[in-house]
Amino acid sequence: MEFRLLGPLEVVDGGTTVRVGGLRQRTLLGVLLLHRGRVVPLERLVDAVWDTDPPSSARDQVRNSVWALRKALGDAAGRVVVTEDAGYRLDTDGHVVDADRFADGVREARTRAERGDLDQASALLRTALGWWRGPALAGLRARLVRDMATGLDERRLLALEDRLELDLALGRHGEVVGELTEIVGEHPGRTRVVGQLMRALHGAGRSADALTGYQRARRHLADELGLDPPAELRELEAAILRDDPEPAPPRPALQAAEASRTRGRAVPRTLPYDVPDFTGRPVELERLVALGAGARTVVISTVEGMAGVGKTALAVHAAHALADRFPDGQLFVDLNGFTPDRVPTSPEDALAVLLSSLGVPRDRIPPSVDERVAMWRTEVADRRLLLVLDNAADAKQVAPLIPGGPGCLVLVTSRRRLTNLDGSVPVELGVLPEREAVALVVAILGAARVDDEPEAVAELVGLCGHLPLAIRIVSAHLQRRPRWTVRSLTERMAGEKRTLTALAAAADHGVTTAFALSYRALAPDQRRVFRLLGLHPGVDVDPYAAAALAGLDVDVAEAVLDQLADEYLLQQTGPGRYTFHDLLRAHARACAEDEEPATARHEALTRLFDHYRHAAAEAVNLLDPHDRDRRPRTEDPGGPLPFGHDVAAARAWLDRETPNLLSTAAQDGRHSHTCDLSLILWRHLEQQARHREAEALHTHAVASARAAADPLAEAGATRNLGRTQWYLGDLARAERLLERALGLFDHSANPLLTVTVLNDLATTVFQLGRHDEAIDHCERALAICAGTHDPTGEMQVLMTLGNGESLRGDDEASSRYLHQALRLAHDVGNRNIEARARLNIGDMYAGTGFPDTARTYLEHALELYREIGNREGEAAALANLGSVHTRLGDERRAARYLDQALAFFQQNGDRRWQSVALREIGTLHARAGRHEQADRHYGEALDLVRQIGNRSAEAEILDRLRENALARSTRATE
Repeated sequence: MEFRLLGPLEVVDGGTTVRVGGLRQRTLLGVLLLHRGRVVPLERLVDAVWDTDPPSSARDQVRNSVWALRKALGDAAGRVVVTEDAGYRLDTDGHVVDADRFADGVREARTRAERGDLDQASALLRTALGWWRGPALAGLRARLVRDMATGLDERRLLALEDRLELDLALGRHGEVVGELTEIVGEHPGRTRVVGQLMRALHGAGRSADALTGYQRARRHLADELGLDPPAELRELEAAILRDDPEPAPPRPALQAAEASRTRGRAVPRTLPYDVPDFTGRPVELERLVALGAGARTVVISTVEGMAGVGKTALAVHAAHALADRFPDGQLFVDLNGFTPDRVPTSPEDALAVLLSSLGVPRDRIPPSVDERVAMWRTEVADRRLLLVLDNAADAKQVAPLIPGGPGCLVLVTSRRRLTNLDGSVPVELGVLPEREAVALVVAILGAARVDDEPEAVAELVGLCGHLPLAIRIVSAHLQRRPRWTVRSLTERMAGEKRTLTALAAAADHGVTTAFALSYRALAPDQRRVFRLLGLHPGVDVDPYAAAALAGLDVDVAEAVLDQLADEYLLQQTGPGRYTFHDLLRAHARACAEDEEPATARHEALTRLFDHYRHAAAEAVNLLDPHDRDRRPRTEDPGGPLPFGHDVAAARAWLDRETPNLLSTAAQDGRHSHTCDLSLILWRHLEQQARHREAEALHTHAVASARAAADPLAEAGATRNLGRTQWYLGDLARAERLLERALGLFDHSANPLLTVTVLNDLATTVFQLGRHDEAIDHCERALAICAGTHDPTGEMQVLMTLGNGESLRGDDEASSRYLHQALRLAHDVGNRNIEARARLNIGDMYAGTGFPDTARTYLEHALELYREIGNREGEAAALANLGSVHTRLGDERRAARYLDQALAFFQQNGDRRWQSVALREIGTLHARAGRHEQADRHYGEALDLVRQIGNRSAEAEILDRLRENALARSTRATE
């Protein structure tokens, strides 16, 4: 298929135009095309379709539209519009995108121009520009589409300017006068084309017209923009007056390539909103703008000061002022250096965000910080980028994020002096001078409101400690109360005697007073919700959690959250998601501790934790109903579920709320919640390969159950911890934990748990090479399944037996067990186990010399894993498919699958599957005759399996090392 976005959106398949349905589907396709190759979160698609006020059914409508879009594209399997994580990705591999053709043509033209082949470069640019049929994605009105499409339109103009520059260099002055006259008429503020028209007219013998054009441009710049002509145009005018035969161009030919190095991708622009009433800081702002304007190498400026002093506002305002000087992108990253209850963002995670913003697919981002730094600096080496690193903890957090190439500006904000950040230029912010503080009040309230009370305004900013955050809060307070005077507000503030020790270290009494006043002005129900939210242990909150915490209906809770956001006491981070500013969180918590009795605080948190536990259990039950009996039955605390009975919505909710669920489970003294969440979340964390988080959760659950003298809960958590160690590659510890779990409970009273632990133990012992012992565990588990009618347990044990028999070399028995498990899974509709069975059968067929059959099973497994959102299983299927394509001789596809799988498992610390991927990459190199590279990968895999203690895998790798050595020896003697 061919996707056309350089003009009205079109899709062409085999010469026939594909009819893509209504505006909503076309908008979705437009957004996915602009982000091609990258995952677009569902919430961003909702924002694209509904610029404001999306309906409550928006997410479902987007999913329905995606289904309809796939149908229109003939993509029933979802291989073009790919479901991935909590969003969608457009995979254009094997398809044509006109924007990519355009970008390729422009790059080739610039390469030819650099080599001096100007004629061919001009022709290539004409061909590239011929792909355009009008403004990019014309007819799509969504704000997100238009913002990104503007970047494409800008690249067209830059390419057009480059082509005209080449034509002038080739002496075609008269030929381009008409075209340039038309462009200047449409874009009179583009000084480069003004200069090109002046040179064309002068070269065509029309110098007087060239000078008239200069005067026209000078008047436009002065009248419309308040600017003088740039120095380049003034120098060009002087050259024409001197009658120079060939005046120097305002910029060297093709220098506009600076602004077009995004390789066909949309220019990333992730700066936050610039507040329209930004006031003051003229000296600091001038300094930052001067640094950015003169950037010829990497310039780093650190904006430092106390909390609430306006560091972020200044950095963002300066970044917007400088944005046009950094045409390859403007990026913003919150490093969470001083965010309460948040771990500062690691350089690894920050680099992943930055690389994703530049369009690097997630599976191409390497695991280690050094590799990510190298990739980041390579990606930005030839770009002019502006980077805002907000809320930095220290220089160590920032240093890996600094670009290595020239022409970039980095603005860093921090509450700490970053004295050891080499080459940085500090800009230290204090509180606002009185004149600027008063001007900020005037900017927010309007002069008419405050002109008659200058003394009261001065007193107001004094009570706020001249701190911008506090001034904004109290001014917003007044803005919403038109009958209040400034004097009435200052009297209330002066009478506020409360102090907050929790804020004393972070701000002065003026901020405390400002917060307290805003809090006291709330209605009683709003005050109660605000202070209870301060008890929330997690990152953010939705209306359902707030309703549980405060014991309210969801609609009421949502209204209160919106009201608190309107008062600037909460920040809305996305549709239905709210969080605190750092200081306000501390203020809310202090209010709760002062005003809520200990029993009331405990009851509020119990309601919240009951909500999270029950909702998590119901979400997991929707995703994996066949294992329901193995999970705790939670009491319904009342109220609607956040996701209803929608499986996709449940998965998205679980992904979104996992940080809050883990924070809930980490609370001390909450034995039942901690242990239940260990049993509820283990599979979700496992499927998402969040093994380190799982390890922390299950470790805490084991300690909590032991402290509560609850052996059954301890057994469940110990079993989960054992499985996690298995994934992390510590088989010896996994075996010890599983043996301990088996000894903690009454097997006759808990047959399901017995089967589960025995099966996990058998899997571990098989890998340790003790096959007979493992089969004993399996037979014992199958006997229990027969007596309790446990089809889920039976299928799991059958797969363990099938894999174990394969290790023992009995392929016939292995096939029998695995196919029996597959039939049972298919009959009962257990897609999790069906996917795993197909994966294992595919692996078996690959090992027994039937790669085509193996590929069929593995592709079906991959499809199932993607449908159910099992990322760990998806990566395992990719690894096995890579192995199969090696056997089929398709090296390109094999390498792509194996590289994706290896990156995933390295990122998530799964040493067991890392060793598999490394082993198969070694085999890929061996079959291609690259014996040294094969040895290196085999050696890395061997080190891992020896650390793990997996004897079967060790024997397999040693066999392949011997085969590689023999092949190398044979080749050397030929």
